[in-house]
Amino acid sequence: MDDAHPTDASLLARMAHRDPKALDTFYTRHARAVFSLALTMLGEHTRATDLTQEVFLLVWQSAGAYQSTGSARAWLLRLTRNRAIDELRRDRRRLANASALPKQALQALPAPLALADAAECQAVRDALAALPAEQRAVAGRAGPLRSSATSHGSQNDIGVDVGYNHDCSILL
Repeated sequence: MDDAHPTDASLLARMAHRDPKALDTFYTRHARAVFSLALTMLGEHTRATDLTQEVFLLVWQSAGAYQSTGSARAWLLRLTRNRAIDELRRDRRRLANASALPKQALQALPAPLALADAAECQAVRDALAALPAEQRAVAGRAGPLRSSATSHGSQNDIGVDVGYNHDCSILL
């Protein structure tokens, strides 16, 4: 063929030598087919557009690897198909990981304070009660203590003031 209508193989050879005009011609010739296959496989316009760009970037980067034993269009569509399959596999892994994550995350969390044993709760109450009023207020993040707690209120009152309830769990 002449230079006005170059073959796909000659365009790929020129792309291997970094000829941007060759990429432009090759893209114009094949972008619709690549996009259509990507859209059929992925089902979303945005993802198909992204995949089309990815495929032509790959063609630009690996044009020298093209073996002219078959049609360039078949090679291009095989690249598209393989990339779409990779994308779908990533989706499946993301879904599998997302559904497994909460179970793993819950297992990794320490037991809540509400499940702490009574001795531990008592130790927390005693430690909080032993703090000066100013430090109790800071430790509890609930502002200054009520006067009933500072004037020898019950430990339960103190716990409520500093952000703990009677069963030793943190108040939210």
